[in-house]
Amino acid sequence: MASIAREQADLAMRLEARALANAAATVALAGYLICAALALVAPEALIWVFQPWFHGLSLDPLRPTGAWFRPGEFIVGLVTFGGSVWLGTAAFAWLYNTWARR
Repeated sequence: MASIAREQADLAMRLEARALANAAATVALAGYLICAALALVAPEALIWVFQPWFHGLSLDPLRPTGAWFRPGEFIVGLVTFGGSVWLGTAAFAWLYNTWARR
């Protein structure tokens, strides 16, 4: 019986840091926009969605006394959240690429 020798393929791939960071920031900002829309249209739904994620902790004390949606905070959050996700993902890709080199 004949056998075919196969070389072990190098499984460690190089990540393109900028492309990965752009993709992650885009997905994160889409989620941020959906959450902001929910806060604007149905603020009580935020409590309904996020309450189970905190395993029994009550989110009622976190309800704001004023308006749920503030445009200034929305813009600051959009910029800082998007930037944080982009920088974090780029750092992750850089570390992965550094450590993947044997």
